[in-house]
Amino acid sequence: MVFHGVSESGYFSLNQSAINFQEQQHCTLSKQGIDSKFNQEAVEFMKRLFEECFATQISKIIDGNFLSSFDQLRIKDGTRFDLPEQLRKHFKGFGGRCTSESALCIQYEFDLKSLKFVSLKVTDANVPDITVDEVSPNELILRDLGYFLLESFTQINDKGAFFVSRINNMVTVKENSKSFDFKKLYQHMLQTGQTIVEKQVELGLEKPVAVRMVAQLVSDDVYQKRIANLEKIAKKKGRSVSDETRFRCRFFLIITNIQADIVTGEELFKLYRLRWQIELMFKHWKSKMGIHKVQKMKYQRFMCMILAKLIYVMLCMEIISIARHEQYNRAKKILSIDKCLKTILERKKIIELVRCKKMPDIINVIKKMFQLFTANHWQEKRINRDNFEDIFDLFTCKSYI
Repeated sequence: MVFHGVSESGYFSLNQSAINFQEQQHCTLSKQGIDSKFNQEAVEFMKRLFEECFATQISKIIDGNFLSSFDQLRIKDGTRFDLPEQLRKHFKGFGGRCTSESALCIQYEFDLKSLKFVSLKVTDANVPDITVDEVSPNELILRDLGYFLLESFTQINDKGAFFVSRINNMVTVKENSKSFDFKKLYQHMLQTGQTIVEKQVELGLEKPVAVRMVAQLVSDDVYQKRIANLEKIAKKKGRSVSDETRFRCRFFLIITNIQADIVTGEELFKLYRLRWQIELMFKHWKSKMGIHKVQKMKYQRFMCMILAKLIYVMLCMEIISIARHEQYNRAKKILSIDKCLKTILERKKIIELVRCKKMPDIINVIKKMFQLFTANHWQEKRINRDNFEDIFDLFTCKSYI
């Protein structure tokens, strides 16, 4: 009953749950009776199911040659959404005139090579993104600005792992113990016609972190948008945008500890684009599962529903992971995560699996899903734009060298 409820993209009331229960179980249960079942014991039961699902994930790497220099390709992001006011005791928001007193954050990290979940946490919305995660040797970690923390880069490097990240505009950049001159770099690149330049620099003041910085010129349109945004923020604070900041905005800056003979500067920018895979996940969580749509309900029922939704997502990703591996080995073509996830969620395929009582029934449902995938769920080539398959081919072919 709970899984049926979370498969809906909108609100699912207690009355709808009662009707669904009657249809499936052929007996009646009032909405008050259902509500009483959502107690602390139910929450603990759902937590155990979630932990079991997380600990026993089935995952498959598409091709062992894809980024074979690294054991995992970890991508992390978070999504926040407001909750009804009565949940503020359990989940704190930011408060204020424009934000809710109650809000939730889902921190999600997965390995793009296998689609296996590395971490999945539900926290208050006001908990900062910046945390130092546990890492293992030979992992590659892609980070967005929301997770920029010099301490984490030091830890990753000390563990024998690797990182690729955008650079925070507020951090101090030095070259040979002197402030890095972005104006000079910009003028040099204009004169030489270069679009990408690499530098060995140090970040921070107290405990400088040595990194490889790769700078790519951005278009004038992007530059003007950046400056307009900075000027708007500065005006509110009664400040002005410095010349150094203006010249820094001329670049798309990436830092890493990967050596150039493993991943070139140009390849780094292609590799970093893979971060958008996690944005596609959040898009479907919201558009197809309505994970951010929460009506008024008590805490115990909400926790059961949110845990069920996260289990639902994990099951979807396991099926897609296996399907991608099998179909790549068969056809040497890559299934689109975006298209497969959309099909599973729209057609409520996980509900069919949950209702199966025998193994042959489960196998038949999965076979039908695979048949749907192979019909028209392949990655598509795009004109003048690198998609996942292009980047996959680049880093798979290179692995043979």
